[in-house]
Amino acid sequence: MKPYALLQSKFKEAFLLDCDVVLRRDPAYMFDAPLFRERGNYFWSDIYGTGMVKDEVFPYVGLNKTVKDALNEGKADFNRYAESGQVMINRAQHLDVLEWTWFLNSFSDKHIYDFMYGDKDTYGVAFGMAGKAHMYQHINVPPGGVFTNLAHLGWNPRAGQMKKQGNWWLQGLVHYDHQGEVLLLHRVTGEVHVPAGHAPRVSQYQLSVAAAAITLG
Repeated sequence: MKPYALLQSKFKEAFLLDCDVVLRRDPAYMFDAPLFRERGNYFWSDIYGTGMVKDEVFPYVGLNKTVKDALNEGKADFNRYAESGQVMINRAQHLDVLEWTWFLNSFSDKHIYDFMYGDKDTYGVAFGMAGKAHMYQHINVPPGGVFTNLAHLGWNPRAGQMKKQGNWWLQGLVHYDHQGEVLLLHRVTGEVHVPAGHAPRVSQYQLSVAAAAITLG
């Protein structure tokens, strides 16, 4: 749905946000960022750098290893997978990329998602298919996180995994702008489990923001 929404948007430049994204500030200034003006896209990195995309996807769609290497250059210093809860793109500049992204996700269940986790990295592959791998660009700041140390949140995070993580559970990713300032929070777990009419209190959730990079692989 997200690639289709971007493809059908009426805006020249679009900033797509998942419904569980909370902005810290008006993001309009991001459209004037020098690298966005040059390359026409910004993606934000996930916490993972291994194990979510199989290299076989590139020959499967007719691309070679040089395309993967060019895409990795655009992932800046951290070479993480993409996190598609937020996507900035100049549609006029990259309409071909969006058409390829829609094409890839149209065959997702039986083909493309065998190689990768959801739509996240289909955008990068689409840049390669459009002959624009050298223009693919991540924000050069890794995500931080918002964590909780309570296990009884109504949506029951796995106790065993939570114990391995020191009884802390990642609730959201903190993403930054091109200058290293906090831009938004993407609530990635338990987002649909806040009871109606009962806004969570700090004493209930004991949230803590980790501003440093999350390194899980």
